[in-house]
Amino acid sequence: LTSAAACLAGARAVFCTDAHTASLRNSANNADANGVGGLVRVRRLDWSAVDVWPSPSEGEFGWSSSDLQALRGATVLLAADCVYDDGMTSALVALMSRVLPALGPSAVAFVSLERRVNFCLEGMCARAPAAEHFHRELEAQRGLLVGSLVAPDGVPQRFEYERAPTLELWRVRA
Repeated sequence: LTSAAACLAGARAVFCTDAHTASLRNSANNADANGVGGLVRVRRLDWSAVDVWPSPSEGEFGWSSSDLQALRGATVLLAADCVYDDGMTSALVALMSRVLPALGPSAVAFVSLERRVNFCLEGMCARAPAAEHFHRELEAQRGLLVGSLVAPDGVPQRFEYERAPTLELWRVRA
């Protein structure tokens, strides 16, 4: 849905990426269902397997040379509900540390996450381990990335939903 919202907000080029075919098909169906199927480019991207830019590729969710040209002109990267698995979170932060500098000083990433609180045997307390891992990974990239928490009252709410206190929005720059 983030891709659909970006299209409706007027983004020139929107890529919705994932590494898994089932998720990509679901994303394409969601784009069609929200009337932006012709605008959202659904493409395969494995964060842990790409250096800076994906390579041109064939197939249903492959990258064309015009896709790659549009991607190199991006100024905003959006990652919504992508922080839940430590390995993929590490790959996401590492990818941002390579892509944001390559996009230039005006490029910014916004990462939204939910602090999913679990009871952890380690320490015998309630924690949000995935969010904590994201914070540690971002801190480890200090010097390459600067992350700041965005106050929710500074973000307009465009449709009705409950803004739970467990939601976080991060602005990340190179």
